[in-house]
Amino acid sequence: MIMAAILPIHLLIILIKIVKSVTIDNGSTYYPVVGDNSTCLTIKAIDKDDNVVSNMPITLSVDSGSLSQTCIKAANRTVGSKRDGSKEITVTTKNGEAKFAYIPPDVNAPLKDTITAKPENDSPITIKLPVVKIGSISLSTDKQSLSVDDTTIMTVKIFDVYGEPVRDVKVNLQSSNESVLDPGVNALKTNDNGTATVYISSQKNISQNSNVKIVATCGSISKSINFSIFVPSKITLSVVPNSVNTGDTATLIAKITDSVGNPVPGISVIFSSTSTFGSISVPTVKTDINGEAVTHFTAGSEVGDVTVEASSGDNLKASFTFEIVETSHIGK
Repeated sequence: MIMAAILPIHLLIILIKIVKSVTIDNGSTYYPVVGDNSTCLTIKAIDKDDNVVSNMPITLSVDSGSLSQTCIKAANRTVGSKRDGSKEITVTTKNGEAKFAYIPPDVNAPLKDTITAKPENDSPITIKLPVVKIGSISLSTDKQSLSVDDTTIMTVKIFDVYGEPVRDVKVNLQSSNESVLDPGVNALKTNDNGTATVYISSQKNISQNSNVKIVATCGSISKSINFSIFVPSKITLSVVPNSVNTGDTATLIAKITDSVGNPVPGISVIFSSTSTFGSISVPTVKTDINGEAVTHFTAGSEVGDVTVEASSGDNLKASFTFEIVETSHIGK
């Protein structure tokens, strides 16, 4: 007698006679993907008394993909050792379990591949293993560029050939600058919405501008995204107007640029003044997309010269001196 079942990631086969049940478990919780590396599965056998069945030969065969007796540990999941394999293999349970690798076909894969498991001296059982066909990948970040010691979030979304989001698949990441990814993060797993996210960070010790390319691959489909890292090299400070009445407000504008004059966004600027003739509204401001950080100085009741300073990090500093005068002196 042959029984068939359509199963999700955790695959259950009910057998008769000697073996009560066999579970084929995708312990990595990733779905097999067309064109991807093989996925290692664990087959488990239990007898009618719910005891594990050891030393039980089980013959496995597959319709579209291929099978291998060898699995290895790699990255964040268990994968098959290589992409080649056989249509039929025999595994023997040890402590009730045996591992084998399923290798999805490169082309013409069905939505569900059929695997047949036949324990020795028992009836064969067929199961339907979901196989994902990737159609496209989308990548996006919340920033188009980074400055030194800066962070952005990259969002990856996986779609199948029908345009539907795909959950529980592995996305491999490669970067032209490995330091922008967190150590050990070279793969992601999509959630129920087919989405995965990762932090992209620039380091403090970057000394020059650079362009970074990150490639996300799922199965045979890849997508890349490019962004720039700008290193600030110059800060300027201006005050508008450069002469204010007592009690009035001046605008302080600091601008940070890189070595070729490009504005550097996302950099913290600290504004300060040695004078007691007034106050700065917001002392710490980050530069905007134009590389500018803006705050305000409100003059007190005293008149005289005021020097304000804008600084960023250890090396970038600029100052500007302007005058506070009595109201009647403006414009004369």
